Amino acid sequence: MGEFVFQTSDDDGNSYRVRGTADVLVHEPGHSVGLYLDTYEGIDSEEVPYSEYRSVMDYDAPWPTVRYNDGEPFDDWEYIENNINTPFVAD
Repeated sequence: MGEFVFQTSDDDGNSYRVRGTADVLVHEPGHSVGLYLDTYEGIDSEEVPYSEYRSVMDYDAPWPTVRYNDGEPFDDWEYIENNINTPFVAD
């Protein structure tokens, strides 16, 4: 849609703590490259514990987690690499 938006408060309007800023700056771009709950059950949920899915996309991730998972049970980096859509750039 031509916009890039960062959520800086929870659904009740409470601002995130300062130490959560790095998490937000890694989590939200994860959505822009295709990491959503319908991509993997551990994304934006507490269904898969952080001890199994070590990603900032997991709602169980401790602050200040700023990493994507790079192996089982879901490899964020592999998914991004295989599914990213590179926009056309004119010469």
